[in-house]
Amino acid sequence: MEEMGIFCDKFTLAIRLSAYAAASNIVGIDNIVTRMESDPRIILDWNSYAVAANGYLKVGLVDKTLVMMKKLEELIDAKGSNVAFVNLLKLYAETRQRDELDRVWMLYKKKEKIYN
Repeated sequence: MEEMGIFCDKFTLAIRLSAYAAASNIVGIDNIVTRMESDPRIILDWNSYAVAANGYLKVGLVDKTLVMMKKLEELIDAKGSNVAFVNLLKLYAETRQRDELDRVWMLYKKKEKIYN
């Protein structure tokens, strides 16, 4: 695509990011996240950071996972997103960050009605 002058949009890059995460290709994840963050035409959402965090966690890179999780959390809007919070809670549980898990759980409970 790039050789033909076709711009990679957010969706194309998100698919590539998911593929790199599924294949545990850390260099690929790093490159795509850097590219997405540096391109002013692309507006990142929390899901891109969640995909990257899961990819890093899959290979045991907890420090990189935590960096992506902080960025994910910054992008959760004021009213909150149920799916975003669930992803963030899952990631904090998997990284065994109990204090952060409790902190995010308290934020989630304030923003959403919890049924179970």
